[in-house]
Amino acid sequence: KRIAIFTFDDNAWGLANERAVTAAAREHQREVVDVVRTQEMHPNLSSIYPAMLRKKPDAIFAFHEPLGLVKPLRELQY
Repeated sequence: KRIAIFTFDDNAWGLANERAVTAAAREHQREVVDVVRTQEMHPNLSSIYPAMLRKKPDAIFAFHEPLGLVKPLRELQY
């Protein structure tokens, strides 16, 4: 399986979760195909998601403000 990670760029929460997922991926022989970090509270997902999806992840782990994350993915038919 191929994994992409989208995270808020802070040590207390986003990066800690990124490290945990990356370690678990290695442990289970999964490939992390993309990591996107942002400090924006409401990033422009119309450029982030298409670039991420071109790398064909089987799963996206998102550690960010959740309200706006799912709808753009559905609009891209993910």
